[in-house]
Amino acid sequence: MRMAEIWTRRSDDPFAGTLIPLAGPVPGKTADAGLELGPEWSLVRDYTDPVLAQLIAIMAREGVDVPEAGAEVGPDESVWQVELAWPDTKVAVVVDIDADRDEWLEKHGWTVASAEGAFEPDTLAREIEDAVKGSTQ
Repeated sequence: MRMAEIWTRRSDDPFAGTLIPLAGPVPGKTADAGLELGPEWSLVRDYTDPVLAQLIAIMAREGVDVPEAGAEVGPDESVWQVELAWPDTKVAVVVDIDADRDEWLEKHGWTVASAEGAFEPDTLAREIEDAVKGSTQ
């Protein structure tokens, strides 16, 4: 059972089961302000760390497959969350350092793209797109 399921099932909170965005759009942080995201990409942006807003806009513009935001990965006894994941092609984006998670992902054939610290969104978007498309060819 995943942590989110445990929390949802045990919570009497009226918001249990309701998706609540981590953050809205970050003012002054959108490089692609003219780009209107489709509904699927908007949800990804809303439920992902705001530091990834520009990366998400670039990937949406480039036609990258829509990822799963906040995916949980790992064995049953230990689960980690990644910001973005393409489970079918085993590609994940992380914004922090977790040696155990990253080791598990790499051991199980995942490509891990790190957006921790300073990163170049255009470069990272190309790397992610290549990994996602490369895994399906």
